[in-house]
Amino acid sequence: PPRNPDPWTEQKDATNYRVKCPQVEDRFEYTPTEDIIESEDCLYLNIYTPPNQFQANLPVLVYFHGGEFKYGGKDFFKPDIILEAAMVDSPGVIIITVNYRLGVLGFISTDDINIPGNNGIRDQVQALRWISENIGAFNGNSQNVTIMGHDAGAISVSMHVLNQDAWPYFQSAISIGGTVFTPWAFKDNPKDQAMNFASFFGCDVRSDHMLECLRNIDRNAMMGKSRDRDYDRNVQPYWFRPVVDRNLTQSAILKDWPLQLYQNNRFKQCSYMIGFTRDEGSLEYYLQKERADSRQTNEEKIAFLIRPFLKEWASEDIIASAINYQYFSRNFSRTATNTQFANALQNTRNNGPLNAIRNNLPYQNTGLNSYQNNYQNGGIEYQNDKTLVELLGDFLYIAPSDYVARLHSQGGGKVWLYAFEYEGTRSFGPIQKNAQHISKQTYGVSHMDDLFYAWITEYIRDSPAAERSLSNTYAKQFYVFTRLGQIPSGYMS
Repeated sequence: PPRNPDPWTEQKDATNYRVKCPQVEDRFEYTPTEDIIESEDCLYLNIYTPPNQFQANLPVLVYFHGGEFKYGGKDFFKPDIILEAAMVDSPGVIIITVNYRLGVLGFISTDDINIPGNNGIRDQVQALRWISENIGAFNGNSQNVTIMGHDAGAISVSMHVLNQDAWPYFQSAISIGGTVFTPWAFKDNPKDQAMNFASFFGCDVRSDHMLECLRNIDRNAMMGKSRDRDYDRNVQPYWFRPVVDRNLTQSAILKDWPLQLYQNNRFKQCSYMIGFTRDEGSLEYYLQKERADSRQTNEEKIAFLIRPFLKEWASEDIIASAINYQYFSRNFSRTATNTQFANALQNTRNNGPLNAIRNNLPYQNTGLNSYQNNYQNGGIEYQNDKTLVELLGDFLYIAPSDYVARLHSQGGGKVWLYAFEYEGTRSFGPIQKNAQHISKQTYGVSHMDDLFYAWITEYIRDSPAAERSLSNTYAKQFYVFTRLGQIPSGYMS
């Protein structure tokens, strides 16, 4: 687990230390403005304050970066847009970006006290604790803190809403493009994964011996092994992610499965903003399209696309068949499809991602069937692509987001749910490695594209003048939500 920093008495230069935790991979092409050092000594945060503003008790926005728990860092996103939007008619906001450990270093778990897992999440809690204790020295209000994240960061925020240890350190939450019900949020059977990984390096697989052995393995070798991927089957055996560590009696991040925590009202009833983009599934779909197209049937394509995100105990073929039936059948029967889902899921656990499919109204009424009769434009292949993007986006992000919104609201929390649908000039799609031949227009409004309208990123730094008004409005909502814990009625109209 993370430790408190050693105290110091001398003056410390903390103005520009660009560091990222060891990365498993870089999914996107980018050229950093300045080098970002990769180091295991990486648990740092950036604090951005309004210039020439010394008013006390400013609201605080803490941001956890995305990257599938494999890549990213605090220096990839600068909050200039939000800072400037906040200062138009107010003293402003303090924004903090946070590093946390990634990959095997942050998330390997033997599901016991020896290697409990979730160290990357514990890093975040430690950062929140430090912020609570020290932000007053930066004129921040420790009683007005909002936590925010995209992708893996959004899942992290969703976990903190369920983690009692984090509750004292924030008052509101924002998850964009991910929640605890996102199918890839958690690793099931983490002990098997850890044992297989350790055995590759010749380590004793007993958990009380494994950790000491792995500490002596070269970091680059471990990160290299973590990149193993069976491209033909679309399987990533060493994708280390958070775990539901309810087996731990004292230090568990999640004391039960997320669905049980919500149903038993064991969550922070905070104000919660949840967002997603229009074409959430396009980033993953076009990365895998060529391999998916080699499959003969829609069901085989769907199984290939969802395979990395299914639990090991899920019935892949039946779920793919049910999804195929509900998206592609022109003779749509909700009752029949619900029966298929129920049969596929009846023997699965209650921890959530697949229940988000079975129980979620957008899946049953609109999301899964939205392209059922839409064959007018672009021919069958175009419609198949659009439908597969739609189903993948619904499966990975949109239905799970809606599910959390419903559970949070039903339990007494206030929820603001939105979709980002503006298709601008910037997108993560064309800078995605191994898929750069796909045009920007094809991606639509892909997963995380909304980032460009609230943050200055290392990935694409240009900010077209024609989009600045939209960008300012979009960014300001995060400041308003941070300051008030709500979005006033009519604010976005």
